[in-house]
Amino acid sequence: ENVIQGDAVFSRARDEKLGKAIANDTQDKARVVGFVETTTSAGNLVRCIVEGVTPITGLESGKKYFLSANSAGSITKNPPINSGHFVTRVGQAATTASLIVKTEPPVELS
Repeated sequence: ENVIQGDAVFSRARDEKLGKAIANDTQDKARVVGFVETTTSAGNLVRCIVEGVTPITGLESGKKYFLSANSAGSITKNPPINSGHFVTRVGQAATTASLIVKTEPPVELS
């Protein structure tokens, strides 16, 4: 699938390719392995930032960020709250335009 710089991604078990992660589907899709470094289209190699700092705009400095349950590949400062969704912490905003990547395993809400 097409991915853009800053998308949170997971590794698909069936083919080991990357896809946009989301917190309202399976545990595999909620397990963030990193963030897309450069926008690319489906079928091309994807470079992924798995630790360190990645540029993402629109952040609130100092806030913790989580995988979104509303938009694949997106992050939010408000973790999901619905049963069956997954809370996956992905890092903390160093500035309004950079995220310190620190992914954690997804936790399913009951």
